[in-house]
Parts: sequence; structure tokens; C-alpha cells
Amino acid sequence: MFKWFIKPKVDVVRTTEKAISSICNYVDNGEHTELVSLFRRSVIDNEDQTQYLMTEIHIGSVLQKLHNTVTQSNIAIYTNKMPDSKCTETIFVNEKYITDTKTMINILVQMSLMKLGYANDSDSHLPTMLGRFISESSKV
Repeated sequence: MFKWFIKPKVDVVRTTEKAISSICNYVDNGEHTELVSLFRRSVIDNEDQTQYLMTEIHIGSVLQKLHNTVTQSNIAIYTNKMPDSKCTETIFVNEKYITDTKTMINILVQMSLMKLGYANDSDSHLPTMLGRFISESSKV
């Protein structure tokens, strides 16, 4: 009775490991030219060639920082209330949002970029856009 209401149990550790691996594979092996338009929508507004080149440099820098943050941070999964911690080396993720590897990729990218100082106020900001893009383009 009401089996449709029961959320299937997700192996959080394995899902997190796959997500980190997928993010690292994307950063190390992915084709990043398609990210220029994504960054331009969230970072710059005009068609200046100098800003276009700076965007390409910015993409490389952000992706490398993302790689470092995801691989060097502790990832803490919580179930009820987020721990009250000022720890800068930890990314906190609520277990209720982890449904599959692609969702975890999206969450880790967003949380890592926010940890690096990028605002995430709406769907058009960089953490949300890049999180969706990497999770959709990953092969998991």
C-alpha cells in the first residue's frame, strides 16, 4: 500500500563517490568550449572580444577550483538539521535531496561554487547553471 510514496533508498557513499568522479572526469577530460555561452549569460553582458577571452580564462580557473574543492573537501551528509559548523573544508548535503548521481553532481557543483564565493540567488547564476550543465552532460 502506497509504495509510490516510499522513496527508494540511495547508497549515499557510492552516489557521492560517483558524483565526485564524474565532476573530476568532466573537468579533466570534458570539452569546455560550450561553457563560454553559459558563462557569458551569467557573468558578462556585451560582445567585447577581450571579455570573451577573459571568460575562457575564467572558465579554466573556475573548473580547476571546482575540481580542487570537490576532491579536497569533506562531504558531510545530514538527515534532519544541518550541523552548526563554520568548517570551511566541509560541504554539507541534506540526504533528502540525494535521489541519484546526477542530482548529487548538481548539488556538489553548486555547493562548491558557493563555497568559492559565487552567489546562487536565482536559476541564472553560475552555480545553478554550471551544476545543471555538468550533471546533464555527465555519463552516469
